[in-house]
Amino acid sequence: MPIPKVLWPVLARAKEEAIGDHVLDHDGSVRKTFETTVEKAGMEDVTPHVLRHTWATRAVQEGASLIDVAGVLGDRIETVTRVYLHHCPNHLKTAINTGHGADIMPVSAIPDTPPASGDKEAPRLRITPSGALPVSTVGRQ
Repeated sequence: MPIPKVLWPVLARAKEEAIGDHVLDHDGSVRKTFETTVEKAGMEDVTPHVLRHTWATRAVQEGASLIDVAGVLGDRIETVTRVYLHHCPNHLKTAINTGHGADIMPVSAIPDTPPASGDKEAPRLRITPSGALPVSTVGRQ
């Protein structure tokens, strides 16, 4: 599993303080320690699974791909898509605006209203066999 850069100093210190071979050696119950920490923080109903879900939700909201999130979680892409897709509302907008050459007008740049009738050089869109929308400038006749 990849380890975020922000966690490296914490793990390095834990290893220095470890009394055994493991970085996080603990002679007590990890679950009990977690529950005590949650209680001291004044939180309720927080489990390791909640933290996992929170991370995945935030990762998707910040632009991580569902495939990457599935890989980190060790889940199937179908499961991650079902659970987290609604957290990335821009996924379709991003998808439709990628994979085009430089001569393509992004969908977000298409005006809401047609050009004024006096505009002699209005941008036009032409649908090609590939379905792309190349930009061309066609004078009005």
